[in-house]
Parts: sequence; C-alpha cells; structure tokens
Amino acid sequence: MALKVLICGGGVAGPALAYWLGIEAVKRMGLTYAVRRKLVDEAGVSLIDTKGNVKVTTLANKSGKGAKSLTSEYEIMPGDPVRMLYEATKDNVEYFFGRTVDPFTENG
Repeated sequence: MALKVLICGGGVAGPALAYWLGIEAVKRMGLTYAVRRKLVDEAGVSLIDTKGNVKVTTLANKSGKGAKSLTSEYEIMPGDPVRMLYEATKDNVEYFFGRTVDPFTENG
C-alpha cells in the first residue's frame, strides 16, 4: 500500500522546512549538486545605519568548517529549495495547485 500524505498550505511550513533542511538533509536527499548550481556569490552581510554607515560586517564562512555565520557557502535564494524539492519529487508525488482544504476532522 502506497503512503498517502496531505500537505496543505504554508503557515509554519516555511520555517519548519528551513529547520529540517539542513546541509546534512540536503546531502541525504542527493540535492547537493542542485544546491551548488544555485549558489549566490555573497561575501557577507553588513548592517548599515540610517545614515548609510556600516556598523558591523559578518563575512561568509565558505570554508566548509566550523560554525556558520549569517551567510555560508550554501547561500541560495528563498524560492530555490521549493523548486529543487518539486523537481526531485514531481514524478512520484501528485500535486494539486490552486485548491484549498476547508475543515479537518480528527477521527481518533
């Protein structure tokens, strides 16, 4: 019997996905190459005050070792993970776009 799962809506799904899709999970899903193809060339992040003065700069940790900073060697655009996961699952998952689910009823 095939596993059937209903995933509906966004809500906390974005942050939950971000939490569970760490680099190790990306490696286990075999999506490392897909992620690396979408990398953003970002040197780091600067916080600037209202006058345009740089207050602090955090450089990207591109070494692959140690703690990650605000940006890293795996920096990609927000929509890219959705596209990557869709491409990786579209042949085995039935997607319904533009539909909603009204009520959910618990059955024990």
